[in-house]
Amino acid sequence: MFNRFYANGCEPFIATMKQIKDYIGIATSTTSNNLMVSDTIEILKRLGLLDMEVEYDAVEMKSYMKFIWINNRLPD
Repeated sequence: MFNRFYANGCEPFIATMKQIKDYIGIATSTTSNNLMVSDTIEILKRLGLLDMEVEYDAVEMKSYMKFIWINNRLPD
């Protein structure tokens, strides 16, 4: 996720659950593994490494996650 943030000029980036699951190599045809991805994102948020907002596109009827990288290392 940091690589994607850096490639985006250190600006927030938008990703879908499917894109994240594609990148890490888990099945995108099912939602049964969404909890694993969501839990990982939640842990990164609690550690203060990133922040995330969920945005909904009413036209496409899709939800997107907007990621904001906060820190590159764990707090002391």
